[in-house]
Amino acid sequence: MKPFSGLRVLQLFRSPAIASWLALACRIAAALAVFPIVLAALSPAEGAAYLLFGVILSLVGILDFGLNPTFTRHIASARGRQAEVAESTAGAHWAYGRLVAVVAFIFLPVLTFIVRPRLGGLPDTSHAWAAWAACMAALLLSTHANLYIAVLSGNERVVEVRWMETIVSLLSVGTAIAAARTPWPLVAVTTANLGTSALFWCLLRRRTKSLPVVDGADGRAYARRCWPDIWKSGTGVALSLGVAALITVFVGSVVSAVVAGPFLLATRIVQIVGNASQALFYPYLPTFARQLAEGHIIGRALMFRYLGALVVVPLAAAGAQVVFGRILTKANASVGFPDAALWALLVAATYAERAVGMHTQISALQGRINWHVVNALGSCGFVVFAALLWPPLGILALPLGRILAYTFLSYPISVTESRSMLDASWWKFELAGAAGLLLFGMYVWWGAAQ
Repeated sequence: MKPFSGLRVLQLFRSPAIASWLALACRIAAALAVFPIVLAALSPAEGAAYLLFGVILSLVGILDFGLNPTFTRHIASARGRQAEVAESTAGAHWAYGRLVAVVAFIFLPVLTFIVRPRLGGLPDTSHAWAAWAACMAALLLSTHANLYIAVLSGNERVVEVRWMETIVSLLSVGTAIAAARTPWPLVAVTTANLGTSALFWCLLRRRTKSLPVVDGADGRAYARRCWPDIWKSGTGVALSLGVAALITVFVGSVVSAVVAGPFLLATRIVQIVGNASQALFYPYLPTFARQLAEGHIIGRALMFRYLGALVVVPLAAAGAQVVFGRILTKANASVGFPDAALWALLVAATYAERAVGMHTQISALQGRINWHVVNALGSCGFVVFAALLWPPLGILALPLGRILAYTFLSYPISVTESRSMLDASWWKFELAGAAGLLLFGMYVWWGAAQ
């Protein structure tokens, strides 16, 4: 086959990594187009509220309570064994129905109480609460959409999910820009986001209809069998990213808009950087789970993707610093790019979190779930470090506390579990990580020289 033949080019677009990066590129393009225009149309206080809503919507992966990775892995393993595929899918449906109720009646009231100071500080509180209502509805839809993402991913149809994300991201650009030009931009933009979330939910639901039928399968029984994996994964996510995200939301709600705006903006951008690194690793987990169930050895492939994901973090961060910084300045946005120290620490925290997260995912491929232990230590350490560093450092204490907790508490345990189950030795993994760390150091040096 010729290198640039039509069939080979078509196969590139069927690659999970290429599809994930394309979806991410569209989200970055959407952020580049939407952030400056929306922030220019909002006051500093409204801009901080808008960014706070974005951080809250990113909590979908945390409120998922580990159901998505657990059922993705179980469905993929069932396909590898050629047994219980319909039962595992039915279990996912049963579990997500209960999760949505928990989010609606427990988590949303808690989040409402946390963001109340930020909403009460806006000039028009009625519009602020209307925008928050649209944000809550979008959060519920996105939580339930994770059900369909888990089912499709477990059936190794990640590419379809990424293409749908791409379509929705492109559509969200036009709707958000149009909404920003209305007399009530904050309400209009959040309502437009609710509309695109509903569209994404509908597209995902439609694509799952061609998969194994769940009627008649005992989903409740299968979900109960998965409960040990679910509570360990969910507790781990809640104790690591959950604690950090809630503290971020709380700080963004109580500090002044001048301080909160750049901090929340940096948090949203660094989440994009983290997603860029995930594209080389996480979309392939269902395939790795199936291959393990079939008896294949996958250590070398895992190590390659581990290295690639770590290298992407500083590269994506450097690009975000150049592009977002210049665009926000030229657009005269109400919220500017954060200073170099805050940005570098947030990127370093993302780097450390990616390394720990990938090691725990490697352990989980064979059911060795240790997220609850790894992340419990990390979250407790984060709270302690951040509390000690807050008086002298202020907002910088949050990312620095996460770095210290991940490096000295979470990482040693996570790497011990992952290296014991693979054919790749520990030092090979760490040489791969050291290469990414060297590149990150070069990025920090380059950023300081700008």
